[in-house]
Amino acid sequence: MGTPQERWRLLQGQAQAQEPPGTRLAGARLAGARLLVGAGSCGQAVGALEVAAELRVGLGKLGLRVPVVEAGCTGMCYGAVQVTLNGQGVPATYSSITPSEAAAALAQILKKAPLSSHEAFLWNPDSQTGLPGLPSIPFLWGQRRVVLERCGLVDPGDIHDALRHGAYGALARALTEMDPPQVIAVVKESGLLGRGGAYFPAALKWEGCRAARGEPKYLVVNAEEGEPGIFKDRHLMEGDPHKLLEGMLIAAYAAGSSRGFLFVNGEAKLSFERLARALDQARSLGLIGKRILGSDFSFEVELRQGAGGFVLGEETALLECIEGRRALPRVRPPFPVESGLWGQPTVINNVETLANVPAVIERGANWFQSLGTEKSRGTKLFGLSGNVARPGIVEVELGHTLRDLIFSLGGGVSGKAGLKAVLLGGPSGSLVPPQDLDLSLEPRGKFPLGSGGVVALDGYRSILDVVHTLIRFNTGESCGKCTPCREGTARLSDMVAGLEKGRMPSTVFGELENLSEVVSLASLCGLGQAAPYSVLSALRYFPETRGVSP
Repeated sequence: MGTPQERWRLLQGQAQAQEPPGTRLAGARLAGARLLVGAGSCGQAVGALEVAAELRVGLGKLGLRVPVVEAGCTGMCYGAVQVTLNGQGVPATYSSITPSEAAAALAQILKKAPLSSHEAFLWNPDSQTGLPGLPSIPFLWGQRRVVLERCGLVDPGDIHDALRHGAYGALARALTEMDPPQVIAVVKESGLLGRGGAYFPAALKWEGCRAARGEPKYLVVNAEEGEPGIFKDRHLMEGDPHKLLEGMLIAAYAAGSSRGFLFVNGEAKLSFERLARALDQARSLGLIGKRILGSDFSFEVELRQGAGGFVLGEETALLECIEGRRALPRVRPPFPVESGLWGQPTVINNVETLANVPAVIERGANWFQSLGTEKSRGTKLFGLSGNVARPGIVEVELGHTLRDLIFSLGGGVSGKAGLKAVLLGGPSGSLVPPQDLDLSLEPRGKFPLGSGGVVALDGYRSILDVVHTLIRFNTGESCGKCTPCREGTARLSDMVAGLEKGRMPSTVFGELENLSEVVSLASLCGLGQAAPYSVLSALRYFPETRGVSP
């Protein structure tokens, strides 16, 4: 029946044969054209489904059979709802389309003509048909899109569209040309680090699991992402679920895993729905299950939905939850690669980590090493939010600066108050002062990257109020298993609240620092260990928190 690559090419050929037929409008052929509506969570919040419905009505009135696809977001959340005409040459995207405008805008969109009062552009450097190219869009032109390359431009609900864009080609290549140790060697040479916050080398986990005794071996995708201000993994799952599944399959092949769990945050309903559909479709084509693509590799996947909870981002608490127990972190060692789910060797990877794997296999370790810095290879997703002019998801090479992200890509700080601070890394992150905006963004730099949240805070913000909000969140999310986190975060919250109200003596600053150090060093898991970062960074870099004029 052929090699896995030959079987994949057959699937891809079948997918290409299923492209929608062309139609005609004013003499111009719209061969295989589709309208992709940015209907991720951000788009749906401002009417994406209504825009899609209006476009379908308008196409019906024109007698055109152009499919309207509810796609993911391009990352330009600030431009929702976006509509992209794809399939007739270079894709063209129109931003900020409202349901009331959709029908009237349809004719211009189908002709790739400019639309007054709406930003529109082509997805290449050249300007054509009156529309500017990508250089006119600083938000996109300043990025290096690898894991995001298909987001917003493919149908997340159609595996045939994903195959037409090359999905599962890297898996087929790995199964045909490489044995598991070779896959591990390529990913190890590439320097790919985990993207969940700890930045542990991905291939070392796979290697450790493969070498560990015990069967079956498991692979768990941690898609909990329960932190406010962090939304990169949801973006990937909503926009390109098959990229995640392909990365998961390659990792399982390398680690010797035969069963996997996709654990999705209970509040990420759209991610769960699109992943469930993608799993069913992949299974129907023989890309999940027994003897994948005719190879000796078999892998089953179970989709799980949590009830929500920040502590579930901690990998051993996640394992406890999958096993049906309360989400409490385990004491380590043993580590999951030796004794994880039900005591068996288990790899746990983050969504963004696995989404990088197909490109590493397809383009090689040397290509991946050419991205980023000598210490930190590849690209990183960052979620821009807060008081920034252009909020959304960006992908840049590691080594960029916060100034690049906020001012070049994000358009600067909205309003007139200027930038006071940047919260980097979510609720367990650090507050970065303006004088450090030019530091290189790398995993083990002066300020931990965490999982990639970047929240701009303008001059109207009270640093103490921000710190109190963050430490109160961590207190509420503590699982309560260990005393330093359970009691320490609550005491930190009370002390910061007292400072806000002016009730605490000046000696409290030393006490805050000492208690923060104890909580950070003595807590059992990463939640407690990182919870005081915002307190410590505020005291160190923002004099006003100590009652001193900046």
